[in-house]
Amino acid sequence: MSILELLNSFNGHIESARKFQGDDAAAVRTFTIYKDIIYYLVDSGKLEMTDDQEKFWAFSKEFTISAMYRVANNYRRKEGLPLLDFKEPAYHNKENKLEDWRANQ
Repeated sequence: MSILELLNSFNGHIESARKFQGDDAAAVRTFTIYKDIIYYLVDSGKLEMTDDQEKFWAFSKEFTISAMYRVANNYRRKEGLPLLDFKEPAYHNKENKLEDWRANQ
């Protein structure tokens, strides 16, 4: 599956989650962050829409959701989009790398 197909899949997951669980569903939050991360990676030249999805998943396995949340908000700020305002503690950890987070658990 390409990155473009993955984005389309994320959009479908977001729509389904919103329909059945509401805007505050964990799936909506997670897939929204993932979408913004993909746009950031494409914009910065680290990913292309034709790349295989594994390139994105490799990136996502390296960083914490809180690090990706910060990057997503930085991307949104740069693009003039509304910032994400997730209140859950998982989005506000200080560790960037998953290995650092695991070491502190």
